[in-house]
Amino acid sequence: MVITITGSPMFKLPLSQRQIRLFRMISTVHYDARCREAGQVGGFLYGWAMGGPIDGSAHKMGLLLKLGEYSFPLGVHEAKEVGDICRSIRRAMEMADIFRDRWVEEVS
Repeated sequence: MVITITGSPMFKLPLSQRQIRLFRMISTVHYDARCREAGQVGGFLYGWAMGGPIDGSAHKMGLLLKLGEYSFPLGVHEAKEVGDICRSIRRAMEMADIFRDRWVEEVS
């Protein structure tokens, strides 16, 4: 029997409460239900705002990127800040893909 071992990245973000509020503001008017849920009670952005650990899976990072593409409710400076955060997340996800591709092992 061959067992394949893979890894899933976990991202830790140095976001301030202000930056989390920006993403939550976007989430309230976002067209995608999953993005709206992220900022509501029980969603990961809500949890981060309540002091939970600011980390997450690639899925959560993907939702942040999706929120960042819809930053029209924000002012110019806030939208730029969200854009900068999203560029950093995108780079981190690209690096995670490179490391994940290298770290796949098969054991028999």
